[in-house]
Amino acid sequence: MAKRREVKARVQVYRAPSLMIAVSWGILLVWTLICLSLIKSIFGEWGWSGALQLFIIVFLLLFGWAFFLAISYRLEQGKKGDILLISPRKAVRAEAKDVTSVELPGAGIGLVRFRLGKGKVYLFCTVKNETLKEILLTLKELNPDMEFKNLKGVV
Repeated sequence: MAKRREVKARVQVYRAPSLMIAVSWGILLVWTLICLSLIKSIFGEWGWSGALQLFIIVFLLLFGWAFFLAISYRLEQGKKGDILLISPRKAVRAEAKDVTSVELPGAGIGLVRFRLGKGKVYLFCTVKNETLKEILLTLKELNPDMEFKNLKGVV
C-alpha cells in the first residue's frame, strides 16, 4: 500500500473582487425591480384572475434572492486543509475529504461550484487569482480522488 505524504496546508484567505460582487448585487436589484413592476401590473389589470402568474413571478423573485444570498464571497483554508465558505446567508465548513468535485467557470470569471457530500456551494471567483489557485492545489493534494473540471491553465 502506498504511503501518503503529509501535506502541510497554511492558513489562506481568498476574497472575491468587490467589483464582481457589486455588479451581481446590481443585477439582482434590477431583477427585483422588474419582478415588482410585473407584480404591480398584474394586480392593476387582472386583479386576482392572474393568481398563477403572480405566484410564478413571486416564486422566481424569492428563489433568485435565496440563491444569491447563498453564493459565497470568501474562502478560508485552515492549517489542516479544511475550508470555510462564507456567504451572506450561511457559512459552510468542510474538510478536503468532504469535497467530491470542484468545477471552475469556463470563462475565467464567475462561480466555482464545490460539490460536498451534503450539497453544493458556490463561490464568486476570478480563476487567475494566486491565492485561489494555492487553495485549490492544496485541496487536490489532500484529496486526490476529488474531481476537478475546467482546469486549463489553473491547477
